[in-house]
Amino acid sequence: MPRQNADTLSSVRTQSGGPDGPKSQVEKLPNGQQVRIYWRDESRCYWAEIREAGKKDRWSTKQSRYGSALLSAASAIPERKKSRTPEVTSDSFEAIARKFIELIRTNPSHLSRRSAGPNGVKRTKQTANDYILALEKWFIPFFKSTPIIQIGARMIREFESWKLSEFKNIYGREPSRSVLSNHAAAGALVWRQAEEDELIPWGTSAKFNKDGKPTRRGQPFSIFEVDELLHRIRRLDALYTSQGLHQHDPSREILFHLNNLIALTAATGMRPGSEARSVRWSSFFLSKADNGERILFVKIAKGKRGSRRAAVDGSFLWRCADPRKRFLFRLYPEQLRLPTPGEALYEAPIFERSNGKITRQDVLDKVFAKIINPIPYSLGRIASDPEKLDLRFNADADNEEELATPRTLYSLRHTYACEQINKDESTDIDHLAKQMGTSREMIEFHYAKVYDLKRGHKLASSPDGNEEEMF
Repeated sequence: MPRQNADTLSSVRTQSGGPDGPKSQVEKLPNGQQVRIYWRDESRCYWAEIREAGKKDRWSTKQSRYGSALLSAASAIPERKKSRTPEVTSDSFEAIARKFIELIRTNPSHLSRRSAGPNGVKRTKQTANDYILALEKWFIPFFKSTPIIQIGARMIREFESWKLSEFKNIYGREPSRSVLSNHAAAGALVWRQAEEDELIPWGTSAKFNKDGKPTRRGQPFSIFEVDELLHRIRRLDALYTSQGLHQHDPSREILFHLNNLIALTAATGMRPGSEARSVRWSSFFLSKADNGERILFVKIAKGKRGSRRAAVDGSFLWRCADPRKRFLFRLYPEQLRLPTPGEALYEAPIFERSNGKITRQDVLDKVFAKIINPIPYSLGRIASDPEKLDLRFNADADNEEELATPRTLYSLRHTYACEQINKDESTDIDHLAKQMGTSREMIEFHYAKVYDLKRGHKLASSPDGNEEEMF
């Protein structure tokens, strides 16, 4: 009887007893590619399956052992991708989209010449980046080398269905109306580029879905709740100190940065993401007002609508933490000492740690999520209250939808806007929009109710102080 090698013996055993591994399992390769290895009884071997832009590619590994099948699939994937990727021609969607991306990446003002934003507002570099992200993440992976003239309503419906499914898998929710509107604008501009290149008849357009869920109005923190957040940070820092963690321990430095981010967002209305991370100690400067008052400003270099300078609300300065001197950055502008150009700290980002690395946004988000969760009253500021204080939701919201809207670091931006409106009934909408780096329309959309309440309180009292009878 001829001698059988190990693979032959394994194959014989498999035919009589089934696969030596799981019937079906998704594996993640080192390059991030996901592949499903599954057993097919009729073939008596394992098959592999990958998905690209919603389309499945299946093939036989011709291996009856799970480990060998996985290795075979991993080595075959690059060639299969290459063979399944048609040549990109000049009239393909990918070629046109890549050309458009290169144009707006090198010259964001290219968007302004095509179309202004809502109500004539010029599009900015941030808008260009949003479009680039939408095209590279959603459009190009799906349409790839398909000639743009062949993309019709049916293919667009397939694209919308695939995008919705993938969005839910990645983010766990449906895309909002603003996200879909942004995607629709990006797709429409690719068709506009094809028209200019005379690849499709002029006037040909693609209609993409914009009917997502309405954008939820953010729920602010009250001033008391902001103080509670910062108090919890200080209590945690004291706890870390009692555990022997030194000042430059990563856990404590992250708390310093979270403290500063909370205070600065609530004091300026800046976006707690890219805008806050672009701020350096040299970004702060003092300016004297007409009445002689010294006002602290901060330069925001990476604003969504370009660079701007924002005034810092002096009442929040004491809440900021100086990483050099333990929560010392708390003085009013007249007493504030800023780093000078000769100091090493002058050009350092305010979120730079002692090892030279900048604290990642996702790390700050995770720590913040822990801070706003219900905690034992012993860590809260009001020790006499036996209840756990939950800051995740706005308990004073007016309806169920607002009650169910979770609060994040971005909610502190809403805190700033609401406080400025409540502080001064004559707050100018255009000035507030400029300070926050947004449009008048967005201010009216998010804070119309706050303005209405303010006006209502003003109208509730007659000029002579007498109450009027309503009935």
